[in-house]
Amino acid sequence: NIRHLKIFVIVYQNMSVTKAAKILQYSAAAVYTINPGLENDYGVCLFDRLNHRLYRTPLADELYTRACYILDSLDELDQHTQT
Repeated sequence: NIRHLKIFVIVYQNMSVTKAAKILQYSAAAVYTINPGLENDYGVCLFDRLNHRLYRTPLADELYTRACYILDSLDELDQHTQT
């Protein structure tokens, strides 16, 4: 789901679900639900959670690179179709 990738990218960049929720104008509860949902859907761990802090896993670093590529490609495609 593209929306889940966008949320993942914002959480990854800010290392905070609360900040990501503010940026995206979502409730923190919605963002808290989506990231673990993404992890559960694919059976992976993207963030270690310790003392209410997030820590990126190596898999999160890899997904971030790929997610940025996908989202940038979709933005580029949108620009081409609008001209």
